[in-house]
Amino acid sequence: MKKAAQPESVNGRQDCDGAEDRKILETIFRTIPNPVFYRDRDRRIRRCNERFRLFLDLPEERILGRTIAQLRTDTTAAAFAEVDAALASGGETRASATFALPSDGFERTFLLNVAAIDDGRGGIGGSSGTISDLSAQAESERKIAQLMRLKDAILEINNSILQAADLDRFFDIILEKVLAAIDHADVGCILLVGEDRMLRIAAVSGYSRSETKDFRVRVEDTFQWKESDSEPGETLIINDLQDFMRTRGMPDTLLKNTKGETIRSSMSAPITIGGAFYGLFNLDSSRNNVFDETDHALMEYLRSQIPIAIGMFKSVERTVFESEHDKLTGLFNRRYFESIFSVIRSKAVRYGDRFSLALFDLNGLKKVNDTLGHLAGDELIRHFAREMKERFRASDILARFGGDEFIAILFQGEEEGLSARLDEQRRLMLAQSVPFEGVALTCGFSFGIARFGADGIEYDELVAVADRRMYEDKAALKARAAEPDAPRTGTTSRD
Repeated sequence: MKKAAQPESVNGRQDCDGAEDRKILETIFRTIPNPVFYRDRDRRIRRCNERFRLFLDLPEERILGRTIAQLRTDTTAAAFAEVDAALASGGETRASATFALPSDGFERTFLLNVAAIDDGRGGIGGSSGTISDLSAQAESERKIAQLMRLKDAILEINNSILQAADLDRFFDIILEKVLAAIDHADVGCILLVGEDRMLRIAAVSGYSRSETKDFRVRVEDTFQWKESDSEPGETLIINDLQDFMRTRGMPDTLLKNTKGETIRSSMSAPITIGGAFYGLFNLDSSRNNVFDETDHALMEYLRSQIPIAIGMFKSVERTVFESEHDKLTGLFNRRYFESIFSVIRSKAVRYGDRFSLALFDLNGLKKVNDTLGHLAGDELIRHFAREMKERFRASDILARFGGDEFIAILFQGEEEGLSARLDEQRRLMLAQSVPFEGVALTCGFSFGIARFGADGIEYDELVAVADRRMYEDKAALKARAAEPDAPRTGTTSRD
């Protein structure tokens, strides 16, 4: 066995019996700020400093003459056993091990360094060592790791903007990514405030969706408000929810997580957009005292990023909506309708589905534009879109084809029944008045229907058939209108 530096144990002298060596050992025990100990060949503790006694939380008389295994059964004893095994193997004169211990609700990491003391005959006459608290370094590393994970999460959130079908799904993605990045957080939710000052849950993870579906809470009843008696301003950490609620006279209405566990700690970060309170981002844990200043700083960083992500999502959502919808009516535009038709056609060819394609044209719109102006014409176009959308089935698809023409995919059975239905809608619409700047307008239309399969299976074929039949219908309406006492069939104005 190689000879270790002696009795200095940590810095290299060889004889533990000399006065000079004892003096050095005394100096080490007195001056090193970390816990220091000296053990004999049987691994009994013969000397330790005050720091070591504080570390073990035992009086000196309980420590001296005993082994660590007799004093502790936790990870401390396991770390000592590990270094003793390394020293006993005969190949090393120094050994170290790390171990973790709970402290004030958190986990602290320690480093045990032990050096063997040669007995002068090539054996181990004892050992001395120190214990260093690595928590500061570990905490710094944890902060950096969490921050990097959170930055990656923000990047993933921004990349998912185009994948989310709606804002609630986008919030689900945000919550999922953030929970994976923040240590100690088991569950969470995002709450949005409505005009009635009630918060509803828009996204949830770790809680029962059925139980949270109808959850509502007033802004004034939130933890944030109870703490500051004002609208939420910054991230609030509560490491003992039960005590917080009891001391403020709040009823225990906390939801349990999906494991049936009570939530005991919470971080609540307000979301503000444009200076206005938008909602709360809550991360929770079933354990007490799990969140600290690091988590607070990370949530504040997150709080600054979420409004940007929401703004980007809404901007993309608006751009996508505008690319698919007609600005005047809010209906699908022609380009997007054609892409929908392609999907429906493929399904119909494969599964034998039946549907009709219909074209509509507003009658007499040009006369209204010429006499009352295009704003009056726009009002009639919007009115037609609203009325038809309201009367169509949820499965039907209506779009603006261009100008005063509209196109639809209708899933009614026979053409005769569909024609009767559209005739009735035309009669009802003609019976209505559409007010515009003191003038009462009426809205009539012509239509044509083409059946998928019977009249063709390609888009252009069906449009051509429906277009021809629409103009046949328009001609028939004009012929009837020319008869004495004929009912109105077109767009008119009443003084």
